[in-house]
Amino acid sequence: MSGYRRIEPQFCRGCGEPWTPGTDACPSCGEVIFRAPLPSDDPRALPKLRAVLLVTGAVIVARWVALVNLLGSPQPALWIAFTTGVLAVVVLSSPWWYPGGLPKSMTARPRAAALAIAAFAGVALPAIVALLGDGVLGGSVVEAVLAMGGLQVGLIALAIGAIAIEEALFRGLLFDGVAAIAGSRNAAIASALLFAVAMLDPLSIALGAAAAVLRAWSGTLAPALVLRLVALGAWIAWSGA
Repeated sequence: MSGYRRIEPQFCRGCGEPWTPGTDACPSCGEVIFRAPLPSDDPRALPKLRAVLLVTGAVIVARWVALVNLLGSPQPALWIAFTTGVLAVVVLSSPWWYPGGLPKSMTARPRAAALAIAAFAGVALPAIVALLGDGVLGGSVVEAVLAMGGLQVGLIALAIGAIAIEEALFRGLLFDGVAAIAGSRNAAIASALLFAVAMLDPLSIALGAAAAVLRAWSGTLAPALVLRLVALGAWIAWSGA
């Protein structure tokens, strides 16, 4: 014989009517005994959302101000260096301004299937863009690297660092901040849209949208980061071919 202890309320917490013994929901208002926690139940949800939206907006403004001022520069990699520095300061200082500290999703172990899909998409999306022809702009990071007249190790490292920090902000801190109050689906939409505002080209916007979907589906940051890094390598290969 097996059994379990069932604890029922005397009154419904929804409407105040006496609870009907043996039922899971109140017949008057539909209130249930057990409710799974909602994203908005996080006590830090609202401060987290306010903080991350404010910081993300400041990063986007800084990125566009730098672009306007460096648009005629003979060294477009300066734009990447500046914006990467801004992003690095934001991400590294997050333990002080982000309520609750860094999201656990940024270090959680991903599923192998999610990594495989991310790697495949990282090759496929740049290939599609390259096959569409010269009328489609390439990845802004890679374009700046190639404009420097070579694939120097330092510039490639700068591009990798820029992508890693971008993902930490948009698919890490921003995603978690929106998900805390609105759920993963809305967080994916918000991170994809704000990333598109910060970017210049169709390829980066498409990669950002795909990264947001992978982040929502896998629950971790790693697949989105793999997607972006594989796409960087694939685009360099296509551009140098």
